[in-house]
Amino acid sequence: MAENNAPASGGPSRINKYISKRSVIIIAICMIAWCAILIRLFYLQIISYEAYQNEVIDNIERETTVTPTRGIIYDSNMIQLATNKTTWRIFISPRDIENEKQGKLIASNLADILGADYNDIIQKEAKKERADETVAKDISEEEFDKVVDFIEENELHRQVHYQSYTVRDYPYGSLASHVIGFCGTDGGLIGLEYKYDGVLTGVAGKYITARDARGKKMPYKYDTYIEAENGVNLVTTINMKIQSVLEAQLKNTYFDSEAIHRVTGIVMNPNTGAVYGMGTYPDFNLNSPYELDDYSKNELEEYAEENKLKEDSEEYQKKYWEEVNGMWKNKAVSELYEPGSTFKVITAASAIEEKA
Repeated sequence: MAENNAPASGGPSRINKYISKRSVIIIAICMIAWCAILIRLFYLQIISYEAYQNEVIDNIERETTVTPTRGIIYDSNMIQLATNKTTWRIFISPRDIENEKQGKLIASNLADILGADYNDIIQKEAKKERADETVAKDISEEEFDKVVDFIEENELHRQVHYQSYTVRDYPYGSLASHVIGFCGTDGGLIGLEYKYDGVLTGVAGKYITARDARGKKMPYKYDTYIEAENGVNLVTTINMKIQSVLEAQLKNTYFDSEAIHRVTGIVMNPNTGAVYGMGTYPDFNLNSPYELDDYSKNELEEYAEENKLKEDSEEYQKKYWEEVNGMWKNKAVSELYEPGSTFKVITAASAIEEKA
């Protein structure tokens, strides 16, 4: 019997056709995938460029506020009545603390250096969503130097931060306290500090530094510094020597006359109206403005004793703040008084006019 060696019908052509079809499918899938990647890249790099850029900047940048220097208040002879001193705030970033061991290291060292409470720092570190938790404010230069050394030695640039700022200082304590006034956390509260707060404050600046993933500082070219605009200085007509003499006389008058309320006085230039001295006694210390003077303290104690109040009671605190606000009040310009002798000019003018 003869063998049939003829190839199966359509064998090679069918295989070639199958391979060709599979190649087309693979190429099509690759093209679809490539198009999808291109579309995704277009979305990430073009459409969402700003959003991701901001996210990257947020991750690598650390921004520190540069507090402007508050303007100085002078008397008429350029003697500083209100000035500034530099201090620092130390704060931590709980979200950047890597583990419990690192947290304990930070808490124990900051507690030792700053005299802060260890457990309080641990509680602040537990707020993992936070980037700014204050540990201490108004620290000394020596404490500040120790904190900086601790940060550098342990490479804790992302975890522990510091911010310099100025606090108000009044070299002469209670001198012209009602006129000068004082500052709180949000600026001037009373007196010239409040009246001219807008020009004395200045405009804050910024210092932006870039850090890598390990918290180390990146090259200097990535740093940005926006200089703060310091406040404007204020020169008053107050003469410190005249002010001192006036206050000494007010104090003597207060005790000699056994005044029930405060005593006040003004020294002016009759030709220009310039105020050389303005005072009220009892006064208060501008460097500790919430500490009651003896007069206000006695008023508070008598009221508390009469009404049997405890210091932590709501009524006691209400009375305390009444005394504080009364102590701050500039009696020379904020209270009404009977015209008395100032009205005699009207009487005399009427008599002259009527030829009486």
